[in-house]
Amino acid sequence: MKKLSPLVLALALVLPAQAQKLLSDFYAIGFVDDFGGRKWVKADPVEMVVVDRFHTTETGLVQFLNKVIELENKRTFDKVATSLENWETQNCYYCHEFKRLHSKRLTEKINDAFTFKGGREEDAKGNKILVGTLREKAFKTLEEKASFLAGAYVRYGFQAGGKYGIRLTKSLSKFDAVVRELKTLGCEVHEVTQAAEGSASQLVTFTPSKELRPYLDQQEKLRQSIAAKKEQFSREKQSKVVEFFTISGN
Repeated sequence: MKKLSPLVLALALVLPAQAQKLLSDFYAIGFVDDFGGRKWVKADPVEMVVVDRFHTTETGLVQFLNKVIELENKRTFDKVATSLENWETQNCYYCHEFKRLHSKRLTEKINDAFTFKGGREEDAKGNKILVGTLREKAFKTLEEKASFLAGAYVRYGFQAGGKYGIRLTKSLSKFDAVVRELKTLGCEVHEVTQAAEGSASQLVTFTPSKELRPYLDQQEKLRQSIAAKKEQFSREKQSKVVEFFTISGN
């Protein structure tokens, strides 16, 4: 049997690991909320560093992101570390279920990929809420594109019938970017459903290319864990509602 040279063996070990290397900035761009666009309150020193809000069932995603950031910044992690804060808003009955991720550095990196314009809405303090759309050329390298799609997949993705899928709701620009980058990476796109009148859902199903598949499969365990926690949370919440009305009716 012909022996492989040390160089070939080294490449066989290193290349797969490099192919799955996530870039935290682009991974985060993939999973941050885009319902009606990327919202940013630039005039408020607290609000301007909010990355996004995360449901209690999504804490695993935040923990994973922090691990990626730590690996990228081993010597300076204290300068780029994030903080998870309670979401406190007046007259909001469900806000206690969420926490908000704060990070000046990460927010700046994410927002660099967007073009912001003044929206019609204002926050409770009267600050204008800017609305951002993803720049068409925000992603250049394979790692940037794949990290972005991995972020979108872990939070909004699914698998069914042997196909992968990503479902967004009323996305202003991210859905178009997802479809565009899937095609750029040579994925086989099966179905694209844009939001129609009476429906805000946007759906794309696809078969990932050999370059993208390792990135998505790397996220599968976390994606399934989040989905299971959401389902359990929903069941428990529904059970409490039924119990409340049962007691109230007696």
